[in-house]
Parts: sequence; C-alpha cells; structure tokens
Amino acid sequence: MGARTALVTLPLAVLKAGALTFDPILPAKQRALAKLETGQVLKIVLRFREALWDESVNFLHAPGAEIATWWTAAPVRVPIITAWVGSAGAEALLAEEPQARLERSMIALSDVLALPRRTLAEQLDAWTSHDWRADPFARGAYSYIGVGGVRAPRALGRPVDGTLFFAGEATNGEQIGTVAGALASGRRAAREVLRVLK
Repeated sequence: MGARTALVTLPLAVLKAGALTFDPILPAKQRALAKLETGQVLKIVLRFREALWDESVNFLHAPGAEIATWWTAAPVRVPIITAWVGSAGAEALLAEEPQARLERSMIALSDVLALPRRTLAEQLDAWTSHDWRADPFARGAYSYIGVGGVRAPRALGRPVDGTLFFAGEATNGEQIGTVAGALASGRRAAREVLRVLK
C-alpha cells in the first residue's frame, strides 16, 4: 500500500545535487532550485579548563578580525566559546586542514580577548568543528536567495498535486537560512498535509 502524501525536507544543496530525483520531473521545482544558493559557515567550539572571558558576556564581536563573531554559553557558566564565520571567510577557512582552522581560531581569539596565544593553548581542553560542505547529508550550511530569486522559496515550497509537500529553511523566503525558517516551514507543510488528509 502506497502513501497518499510525502513530505520532502532535504537540504537545498542535496536537492540541487540531484541526490533525489522525481518522476515525472518537476520543472517548477527545478526553476526554483536554480534561483537559490547554498552558503557556507565555519563553527569551531572551544572548551577551556576555565573561562578566560567575563562569564556574563554572551556575544563578542570583533569587526575586521578574521573570525569576528564569538558566543559563549551564557547564562550557563561553562568554559565554552564558539567561533563563527560565514560566507567567503568560511570558504577560506574551510580550505584549510582542521588543525590549521583551529590554529587560526586560537590566534583570532587571542586578539579578541587580548590574551597571549600561549595562555589559550595551555587552557584549551578540547575542541570540535563540523564541515557542512563536506557532509553528504547537508552539502552546505544555509540557503540564500540568488539574483532574481525572490519568488523561488515560495515556488520550492508549493505542494504538487496535493500529494508531494516541501519544507525546510530554503522554502521560507522571510527567514531563509535560519532554524526559525526551517521550523516555520515545517508547521506550514504540516497544515498543508492535514488539509489534504481531512
């Protein structure tokens, strides 16, 4: 017995790569996919033996730095800080080996905190990072609208014949590229499926 409906929530880059094919082909979806792009992000999470920053601080911004955005776990007081860089900066760092990425993040944090690099190295307990670009189940970090693609998220999210439904942050033009957009698109798609199944 076949299903009456299906919900597609694959990341944009996976859909664009043709990892899933539709039969018959869906030309409107192909046109929408052509107008949407995938961006990259590098996040490195550093755990130290003790916090080397004011634990009441949530975000640190260092305009002009190679890694300009940092956040802590505040209000939870743990010695963990996350480095974040997107777009071209992420692409440059992702071209490096993981150990080189760590080194560059430690140098950037040293500048941001005005602490010697050696102090950070002595206090570093563990670190982790994830390369969404190399992850075959993601192939990228977030979606964004390409030139002439203002209507593409809505077109990608539009149901097909009351049987095939689409959700994911790439289908939410107002909040594209965000977790909030992914969640909102899931609620929208659930309502669409429920209307068909009633």
